[in-house]
Amino acid sequence: MNVFGRVLVLYCSAAVLLGGCSNLQQPADEVPVTGPPARLAGSAHRATSSQNTLIYAFPGAYNVSGRGTVWKRGIILGYPSGNEVARFLAPIRPSAACTDNQGDVFVAGYNGAPFEKTTAVIEKYAFGASSPSASVSAGTGDPFRCAVDNTTGNIAVVLQDVGVTSLAVLPNFQGPPTTYKCRAEYAYIPGIAYDSSGDLFCLTRNAYGNRYFLSELASGSTSFDPVLLNLGSRVRMATDLQWDGTYLAVEAIDYGRGKNMSYWPKRIYRLSVAGSHAKVVGTIRFAGFDGEDASASIASDRGIMIAPRGSLSFPHRAISVWNYPAGGKLLARLHAGIPVHLTTVAAPASSP
Repeated sequence: MNVFGRVLVLYCSAAVLLGGCSNLQQPADEVPVTGPPARLAGSAHRATSSQNTLIYAFPGAYNVSGRGTVWKRGIILGYPSGNEVARFLAPIRPSAACTDNQGDVFVAGYNGAPFEKTTAVIEKYAFGASSPSASVSAGTGDPFRCAVDNTTGNIAVVLQDVGVTSLAVLPNFQGPPTTYKCRAEYAYIPGIAYDSSGDLFCLTRNAYGNRYFLSELASGSTSFDPVLLNLGSRVRMATDLQWDGTYLAVEAIDYGRGKNMSYWPKRIYRLSVAGSHAKVVGTIRFAGFDGEDASASIASDRGIMIAPRGSLSFPHRAISVWNYPAGGKLLARLHAGIPVHLTTVAAPASSP
């Protein structure tokens, strides 16, 4: 997931990572949507120059049963105002998203129901656009994570296909993709991230979900090398990997605390990588951020981290905002207008 302080990508909850989303019921298409009148895809609507940070939000569709346009709905919000810019229907069911440092948005998804051997597609939206300007095939499977290399324009995407997880890299947003295995014996991939040098990092876990491994595809290399990683005894489940502009950031659910151990807090583990070793250099807690929430995204040059409220089965219409890397109390909560679980916030490098 490319963040570089300009990307906010949130779309997967602990329910997905636990494999419990395949039988979720699809919300009705007639779910009421509040806010200004919708602007449909293809309207050529673009954000005005005064809107330098935008949130693209979708219900999220990874491993969700059912068909229909409800999973293709999208909305664009301005930040920090939260004002609605546009609404549209995406050509695909979005299930992953990432942006580059120009503010272009890359939405990965598929058509049809999950696990139908459908071809994954990545669509490119210019900053502020409500319809894609280009698309490319990423291979077979359901997209789960994506990341952009700002040094080359390469796009990496994690694909899930009936228990098999693979990582595809498309050079400069063009096919055909090159497929990799981050670590053959531990194929599940909670997250991927490019650093500022163009090195691609891949977080994997074993089948029991109790061991995590980091691998690195160095810029210009053709294979992943292992990186030793120890997240400590408090981690119950790692749910995402990002680059926060300085460190790799692992989002993880800690073991529960409180009465009946019913509260499962999330926090960020910041990693420094030197050669074949990764070291935890700090952890950050965020008030109210827990295992029922979708994965967060970090925008370091905006000094914030955001996450949609609620799980994929019960998505809310709210997006939480915290200071980053300070963490702590909630900074703001934005109204999304539609139930959202997948969002990406983009800001061009030239914007203040």
